[in-house]
Formats: sequence, C-alpha cells, structure tokens
Amino acid sequence: MNKKIWDIYAPIYEKAMRGDRKAYSLMYEHIPQVIQGKDVLEVATGPGLLAQHVA
Repeated sequence: MNKKIWDIYAPIYEKAMRGDRKAYSLMYEHIPQVIQGKDVLEVATGPGLLAQHVA
C-alpha cells in the first residue's frame, strides 16, 4: 500500500482501533513488562497506537 492510499485510510483504521480499546487495554498494560530491557521494532501495525505504548 503506498503512502497516498494509507493517508486516506489511516483515520478510518485509527477509529476502528479505538473502538476496540477494551480489547487492547490488557495488552497495553503488559507491554512494559514484556519489552523491558529489549530493543523493539514496531513495523506496520497501524496508526502508531501500539508504538505509543512501546515508547
């Protein structure tokens, strides 16, 4: 998918992910424990909501 297409669909994708916030909340709580002391590469996982928690 090229950048132009992603720019069109990113806001829609982000809204869909926010609708699943409950499903992701448990994962977000566990991220710090799982990645502690590790290098993490977050690639192609959407609008960056997961990357926010990794950072």
